[in-house]
Amino acid sequence: MANAEVDNDVLGFDPTAQKLKTEMCYGHCEIRGSELILGDQSHIHLLENGGISTIGCAHSRIVSSNLDGTMDINLIEAAIRDPVEAMRYPTTRLICLENTQAKYVFSSGLMAEFWVIKFWSSYMLFFFFF
Repeated sequence: MANAEVDNDVLGFDPTAQKLKTEMCYGHCEIRGSELILGDQSHIHLLENGGISTIGCAHSRIVSSNLDGTMDINLIEAAIRDPVEAMRYPTTRLICLENTQAKYVFSSGLMAEFWVIKFWSSYMLFFFFF
């Protein structure tokens, strides 16, 4: 980490953050107007200056965050668009979970694994953990 090339991500100068955003978010929402699900208190929703829509041409769908920063799995599932209605609505392609916003660490194994298995097997959705 001490040798990592980093800079100010807010100003768009951090090459590591730019690569991550390009490969993860924009790679899974490659079709213009794709939709991703975010928590209402998430960093990407509140502090990224509209980058999801400006740079990624993606639409964000907001789900209420719990007090600990996590999102209720039932609210996430309810927010997933029915692909049958794809002519009328954006297609949900990505769910973003943030350790930076949540007080709960998603990478603690079982919970993250459960979410990924549940949504991948049911809806073929990708996850973005950071």
